[in-house]
Amino acid sequence: MRALMVFVLFLGLGACENKSYTPVLPQALSIGEPETVFVATTRAREADGGFSYRRSQTATTMALTISVPPDHEPGNADFGFANPDPAHEFSVAARREFDTDRAFQNALRAELRRLPPGQRDVTVYVHGYNATLYEASYRAAQIGHDLDLPGAQAVYSWPSLGSVTGYAYDTDSVLFARDGLEHMLRLIDQVGPDNLVIVAHSMGSLLVMETLRQADLRQPGWSARSIDGVMFVSPDLDIDVFRSQLAALKAPPQPMVVVASRKDPVLLLSSALRGGSERDRLGNIANFDEVSDLPIVLLDVSAFATLTTNPHFVAAASPALVRLLNQAAKVAKTMDVVRLQDVLPGTVVKGSRAVAITLDSPV
Repeated sequence: MRALMVFVLFLGLGACENKSYTPVLPQALSIGEPETVFVATTRAREADGGFSYRRSQTATTMALTISVPPDHEPGNADFGFANPDPAHEFSVAARREFDTDRAFQNALRAELRRLPPGQRDVTVYVHGYNATLYEASYRAAQIGHDLDLPGAQAVYSWPSLGSVTGYAYDTDSVLFARDGLEHMLRLIDQVGPDNLVIVAHSMGSLLVMETLRQADLRQPGWSARSIDGVMFVSPDLDIDVFRSQLAALKAPPQPMVVVASRKDPVLLLSSALRGGSERDRLGNIANFDEVSDLPIVLLDVSAFATLTTNPHFVAAASPALVRLLNQAAKVAKTMDVVRLQDVLPGTVVKGSRAVAITLDSPV
């Protein structure tokens, strides 16, 4: 109980802003740089037209045009919500909802056709605990913009409570949301992108692994055939559970990158809720031997944790690391230790199947 109280108090700092609503500001298109984000959500629609924490059996799909402010610096989460300032904050410039799955696919296909062959990728961002639809959409736009990701950006927004007190509710929502995520991934796969890549944060990693597991049980080998790479950022996922989920796959998607930090305060508290520091989460694993036989790349970013205001999302919130991860496309195309070391400076250790890279301190 004490650990739970500390968990809530810690996360509650600075969490008073309402992030569940933002207006559409068409004038933002003349101020910032547009980023299109394709969204699927299993959140229920509210009377005001927005989407909250309530769960819906029917998914809603849309395309959001996010305006990235002209003074945005890589790694900064300068997101605007109830009263955004497009000159200095991310804002929504347009929203287009789709009536059918086919309309969603046609719009995504048209977006990809505007790009040259070889750059028609789709990156699907799956948010973690305590997130809203617009917050997740801003984060997807920020990641795509800051990392200069090729292709189209997409978000699966599952019905998180969007509150620091909603950890248990969110855990249940992850289980509820599996079918919706699988449906979205299958829709995108049918469009035929060059590569379909998943980036999952925190509790979203549990959702992704559960979804890949059920997709493979339904259609053995689907995950490896359809998904061209997975990156788990600060995964709030038990290592034993992760191991069992991998075992259920005929073959896991490759590459599978785990971005971890031993200095992640949220995962330390999550571990404490489950019985103590010996129960490491995948995202703050301290002993590489625990996963050295798994087909993953473990990227230890602990050295960057003190250089960001969000140590639970170092990969997107540390300007120094964001600059380094601009080379992530190279990581996604190789599991060779020598080439990995060339791309990401640090100490490389190779297990029987896994590769661990502990990044050097930037200072």
